[in-house]
Amino acid sequence: MNPEQYITQPILDICKQHNSIIIIGPPTSGKSTIAAYLSDHLPHVLVSTDHYLISRNQEEALTKILEDISHYNESLIIEGTLGFAMLRKGLQSNSYIPDLIIKLKCNNKTITHLYNKFIDPKKLNYVNGYIIGTDNIWGD
Repeated sequence: MNPEQYITQPILDICKQHNSIIIIGPPTSGKSTIAAYLSDHLPHVLVSTDHYLISRNQEEALTKILEDISHYNESLIIEGTLGFAMLRKGLQSNSYIPDLIIKLKCNNKTITHLYNKFIDPKKLNYVNGYIIGTDNIWGD
């Protein structure tokens, strides 16, 4: 994926107006790539929620992320697989409400292709369940 195809100057201009940006979407949709591109072109600190999962379960990771970002004084770009759950928990606890949500989409055919070719096709059931769960969170 080439972010320059999707992140045009008007989109960068919109992002510059917001202090807290969260990028959400299914696995392999380009969250990390888009976030890295934006952080290279904006004065925002990049926070990846995936790093918090290395030694924690999801609930502990969410609590730690929300605690950590509450101490930042800089503008933030947050991305990762916990983005949807972070939105839900942040809204419920009134501890995190982003200024801008960028929701990426990726069709099932592309996800299947990427998992079969580059990742692990055995994880496709998990990914499909994740997508259903995040669609439910988005609906809430």
